[in-house]
Amino acid sequence: MLRRNSASALSLVALAAMVAACADPTMPSPVRLSPDELDQPSAAVQAAATVAMGPYTVTITDLGVPTGGTYSSAYAINNLGQVAGMSSNAAGALAPLLWTGGSFVTIPNFDPSGLLIPVRINDGGDMILNESIGGTSINYAIWRQPNGTFNRLPPFPGGDVLRVYARGMNAGGSIAGMVREPNLAMTTHGVLWQNGAFVQDLGAMAGFQSTNPQDINDLGQVVGISTSTTNFNSTAFSWQNGSFTNLGALVAGAASSATAVNNTGTVVGTSNGGFPVRWVNGAIQSLPVPAGVIQPQPVDVNDAGDIIGWGTSSAAGVLYASAFWRNGVGYLLPAWPGATQTMARSINNNGEIVGEGPLVPGGPMHALLWKVTTGSPPPPPPVGNTAPNATLVATTSTRIRAGGKVTMRGSFTDPDNGPWSYQFVWGNGTTSGTRTTAGSVTLSHKYAARGTYGVKFIVTDAKGAADTSSVVTVTVR
Repeated sequence: MLRRNSASALSLVALAAMVAACADPTMPSPVRLSPDELDQPSAAVQAAATVAMGPYTVTITDLGVPTGGTYSSAYAINNLGQVAGMSSNAAGALAPLLWTGGSFVTIPNFDPSGLLIPVRINDGGDMILNESIGGTSINYAIWRQPNGTFNRLPPFPGGDVLRVYARGMNAGGSIAGMVREPNLAMTTHGVLWQNGAFVQDLGAMAGFQSTNPQDINDLGQVVGISTSTTNFNSTAFSWQNGSFTNLGALVAGAASSATAVNNTGTVVGTSNGGFPVRWVNGAIQSLPVPAGVIQPQPVDVNDAGDIIGWGTSSAAGVLYASAFWRNGVGYLLPAWPGATQTMARSINNNGEIVGEGPLVPGGPMHALLWKVTTGSPPPPPPVGNTAPNATLVATTSTRIRAGGKVTMRGSFTDPDNGPWSYQFVWGNGTTSGTRTTAGSVTLSHKYAARGTYGVKFIVTDAKGAADTSSVVTVTVR
């Protein structure tokens, strides 16, 4: 059990050990820190607010900041409610923290020249963190045991010891991550570690040279992104017991990415230029985008199938907004009352979500915890209400050069319950509007960057019934 003692400076012995560990890139030397060096009393605010989210009730808790600090953010939560994140201190420096039992514990830095960022924490208290050194591409992956022992995770044999990244960890302590080939090569290898030791290089999926895992579940299923180093095509993959599965995309040949997997095998990620999706039993499904957030990218999914993600806010002057999906229905994750911005990063099996958001508009970010309680299921569609029928066609070429435009015509029919709101989701932005009569809307959109973009047209009637057109793919050369 963690003790809450007064802060003490990092001992010279521990500091010397950390410096020595980082000076020797050939072996991940463990560093042991005493409990007195780990623990601090809490200065967390622990204020809470209760708000509505569709049919659900959400309690938002401010996890606070250390005395003298102004910023904090939560990155990961386990099923025991322990939260790993970052905070500033009185000197303005950033450092990792562990919130537990209403208090926080300072996590000392592994390398004094770098920034240590938590990634995952499991129910056993094991934690993985990535140490970014000097703002460069140099990165150490760290495994921290509950007793305070740090271990640098080694690369695959012959891999670049300075570019090792931890991504996911399961309940048994298996860690999945990515290691680059040496000499700043573009090719990356997916790697498994156990108890801090290298276990396996996952290899590469047929047709792709680079493997970039993002998560691992308790069954040993790894998901992530496979990329070709020749044409830079990328696709979501699943790996288990030495075998790769190409998860595909909403449109054949389009780009996709997998970011998280739960213990039932549900995978979440993006497709066709950033559209949120999930794969259930290997079949891809679009996730509806709630009003208020543009192209939220799923980042985590719990064993109940609840999904969280974040994207650009559609509100003026607000950078980010977050989405919550339950049973395939999307909701805008509420901000702190009176504030606007949210960024959700992790969800546990108790429906607790952590991330960051300000307490006042434009204020400094605080680590926040959202608790979603069980509410009534969404009401059935209104009796006698017919949902719109939306279609989308391109009226110009969909293969253009960067800087060019495409023109799309979105059409819909609906015999009742106008007026209607519509959205053109372009793949790099959204255009919204309203119509008092059914019919068609023709708009043009510019694409500045190369890539493949999926465009869709969404129409919602006055009673909330909606329809989404099929996706039209735009290729920008």
